[in-house]
Amino acid sequence: MRVVVAVDAFKGCLSSAEAGEAVAAGVRAADPGGAVRVLPVADGGEGTVDALLAERPGCRAVARVVDAVGRPVDAAYALLDEGPGTTAVVEAASCIGLAQVDVGPDLPPRAGSAGLGLLVRHAVDHGARRVVVALGGTACTDGRAGAAARDGGVGPRP
Repeated sequence: MRVVVAVDAFKGCLSSAEAGEAVAAGVRAADPGGAVRVLPVADGGEGTVDALLAERPGCRAVARVVDAVGRPVDAAYALLDEGPGTTAVVEAASCIGLAQVDVGPDLPPRAGSAGLGLLVRHAVDHGARRVVVALGGTACTDGRAGAAARDGGVGPRP
């Protein structure tokens, strides 16, 4: 038997790769001779960078930015090796993710996207010619105003 395991993360418990390996262990226990391949997946939120780098050539980069409520946080993005120039895949959830903040009635007016702008700026400053932003799992409610103000002029102009 040949099985491909592609399981999204269990938020706050297991990454996609960890969940996939748990399923793969069950498949191997049921069929020790079977071939099992685990493919990490993500929906544009947490784990997007890890899922891409599991299957594409490139490297993980980390930048010190701010979270959705302005606290310092180390956020990740992928620098993919492709064609002329480097493409950065920026994971918004790694800096302004919902999982990083306490959710309550006071969050919406405070949650901003400045950290995302700083992360995009970091990627461009470190050689990215193209930037893809994965927007899943964010806490911000500012319509990207914070990112536009903090991206150093990289973002689209009105």
